[in-house]
Amino acid sequence: MTARQFTMPITVRFKHCDPAGIAFYPKLLEFANDLVEGWFAALGAPFPVLIGELGIGVPTVALAARFAKPCRYGETLEGRLAPRAIGERSCQIDVSLVGPEGDMRAAFDITLVCVERDAVASRAWPEDLAAAMKTWLTAA
Repeated sequence: MTARQFTMPITVRFKHCDPAGIAFYPKLLEFANDLVEGWFAALGAPFPVLIGELGIGVPTVALAARFAKPCRYGETLEGRLAPRAIGERSCQIDVSLVGPEGDMRAAFDITLVCVERDAVASRAWPEDLAAAMKTWLTAA
């Protein structure tokens, strides 16, 4: 089964880089988080609503990272997010950063869990959000 991909452009800015013009690896993790936030907005659950109004957090509980090639100042990367599995309380997603030539720069295997913000205890995804997430598990 091939999942749909959420995509968005990511510009490597000066603030992301070391003096050699190469993005620091923690900034690449921030790019991955930007994709997660963008995907939730596309699902109809932007973080200000999800976290602020509904009191639901989606922290990362597991992460594996591969850094294939440097990301350089001024490049526009394509960020790609595809869900791999949606469970009752968690989801597994694949995130990749692809260079302008279509070359893989970094890839992340991420597990997110749905939590009650104030209690920081896991909970089931809201039904409408779970349904929206599952629509991304098959190709469009």
